Amino acid sequence: MEKQLKLKDFVLLGRTFEEYCAMFNLDNYFLSKNIILDVASGVSSFCTQTNKAGFRVTASDRIYGFNIEEIESKGRSDLKEVIRQLPNI
Repeated sequence: MEKQLKLKDFVLLGRTFEEYCAMFNLDNYFLSKNIILDVASGVSSFCTQTNKAGFRVTASDRIYGFNIEEIESKGRSDLKEVIRQLPNI
C-alpha cells in the first residue's frame, strides 16, 4: 500500500512565483492584463513577487487573522510534520 500524508488540519507550505505561473499557465501578458485574487494563498510569495514586478494581485487567507509569530510557529511545525511523514528514499 502506498504511504499517504495524514494531516489533521490545513498545512502552511508556500509556493513560489514560478510554481504558480507553471500551475496556472500564467505569463507576463496575462498578468499585465488582469487583476488577480489569490484565495487561500497561505504563506506563498506569489502576491508579493507579482506586485513587486508591477502586476496587480491581492492575497486572501484565513491565516492572516493570526499574528506573525503564530504563523511562523505553525509553518515550522507543519514543515517538520510533513518531512517526518515523507518516505525515506
